[in-house]
Amino acid sequence: MRAVFVNHCHPDTPHVCALRLTSFAIAMAARGHQVVLLTETLDPDDEGQELGSLADDLIHHDWAVPYSLAVKPLHNNTLSRLRAGQLPGGLRQLTIAGHYLFNSGLFGDWRIAASPYLEILAEHFQPDVIWASFGNTDVWSIAKDLSSAAGCPWVADIKDNWSAFLPYGFAQLIANRFKSAAHMTAFSKAHQAEGKRWFHMEPSVIYSGFDQTEVEADVLQDGRRILLTGSVYDDRQAAELIKGIATWARAGNADGLEVRYAGADVERMTALMAPLEGICDIIIDGFLELTRLRSLQAGAWVNAYMHSPRSLFQHKPLELLAAGRPVLAFPDESAEVKEIAREVGGTLSTCSTANEVVAFLNSLERDSSISLKSDHMNNYSWQSQAEVLERVLEASGQTSGQTS
Repeated sequence: MRAVFVNHCHPDTPHVCALRLTSFAIAMAARGHQVVLLTETLDPDDEGQELGSLADDLIHHDWAVPYSLAVKPLHNNTLSRLRAGQLPGGLRQLTIAGHYLFNSGLFGDWRIAASPYLEILAEHFQPDVIWASFGNTDVWSIAKDLSSAAGCPWVADIKDNWSAFLPYGFAQLIANRFKSAAHMTAFSKAHQAEGKRWFHMEPSVIYSGFDQTEVEADVLQDGRRILLTGSVYDDRQAAELIKGIATWARAGNADGLEVRYAGADVERMTALMAPLEGICDIIIDGFLELTRLRSLQAGAWVNAYMHSPRSLFQHKPLELLAAGRPVLAFPDESAEVKEIAREVGGTLSTCSTANEVVAFLNSLERDSSISLKSDHMNNYSWQSQAEVLERVLEASGQTSGQTS
């Protein structure tokens, strides 16, 4: 199968937005498929793919790995200022409304820049299917454009909360513009419900996973690590979590304790960790390379993260459950995630107050053992979920061919 995956974030972007399609592109290439991963360039200084060399580059590419096609957006001062939050209130709202109404999105500078590359992909790569992941609506617009040029189906992936993402009054209008999708995939069952609501489709659930390869656990030799991973979302709630850890540590549990953070919110977590100063070791990491992060998670006494209801479903709990250590979600977690944790035999507890955090950590003092069912957990790996994705994309191409 020849497939084009469309994602806004470049594969080297130090953010979770790059993870899903990059990981699936790698997994699908490992299964013998030819995959082009079309994204925006990594940064403004990156000139991206040279248009004139694309056709030849595709011919000579080693398809054991995906082909990364990075397209630099055209300069658009209004859109740049809009996305940077630099437009005044009234003008900002008018600009957003206008671009959604007439262009279906706020990244038209990237979509227009991608257009000549799509013509080359259609002629020289001749994709069988396109899979495009909603991080912004222009991702889907590019998929539609390529689908039209190449005469092949496109499949829409919904990994963000459509209800919360689109401005009031535009959710159904814009959804109606993407009904040409042959099928839809969803990040979770919660996102599947969003797909049913707005697009009147029955999306196939494709979970974002973890690498099934073994990792060497980084275990503290003479202590214990509490590792917080990912975004903060709510400073007040994060402060309550830290308060609980600090209270527990002061009660005779500080010896050899390391409280560590890995994620993009370095400045916020540096301030939030202040109550722990002088009590235990504090380490603030930025966005870590994935192998290093997995090693720290596998060696943690407790893996903690902040839950965001607005996200519907987060990739983080699957990643942490796979580490095989107790997981703390603050201040809650969805029924879907709790059910997955029970299915795989993981320990995932939710706490919403500092006192509950203290009680949870005390319970681990008595028993922190885990009985993870590896075969069940591995069903959520990139490799296993790629098998599901493969069936969905192949079926979408066959169905499209029968009905066209």
